[in-house]
Amino acid sequence: MDIRLFLLSFILYWKYSVVSATVWCFQCESRFTPHTSSSSVNNCEFFDSSNKYIQQCNSSTMCFKKKITIDLGNNLITTYQRGCASQTMSGDQKKINGKWTLVNNIYEVYKETCEEDVTTEFDRLTNSLHCYCRGDFCNTSTKISINSLLMTLSSIMIFKYK
Repeated sequence: MDIRLFLLSFILYWKYSVVSATVWCFQCESRFTPHTSSSSVNNCEFFDSSNKYIQQCNSSTMCFKKKITIDLGNNLITTYQRGCASQTMSGDQKKINGKWTLVNNIYEVYKETCEEDVTTEFDRLTNSLHCYCRGDFCNTSTKISINSLLMTLSSIMIFKYK
């Protein structure tokens, strides 16, 4: 079998098998989020991509990362938030076997991009950058995902063995 055909087949298999699988994201809260003693969500201020920040997203196909910058006049404060993108609505029902049953529909409402939101609430400039992405752990600090790494490596191999 030609190496290029093998690599192309492998990449397509990898890409489409990831789409149907459960998405894993990093989850942590902003340092301004009130925490309770029973809260198990870690603070993003100490984010290090370790296992304690990993969350399985059963009701989402995307991850998010939010960067919030608040201008206090003489000081800029930046904080982050990460997690599974909200893609479900509570109360969705479907008639199953003659009975109305709660269902967990996942809606594709986000684009895979970053959007900036600037507000001037309480006479303070607040800048929020909302980013949505697909793929396991795509909401980390680095922008390299396993899919882009595979595509790059396979392109190099295809051109090298041409």
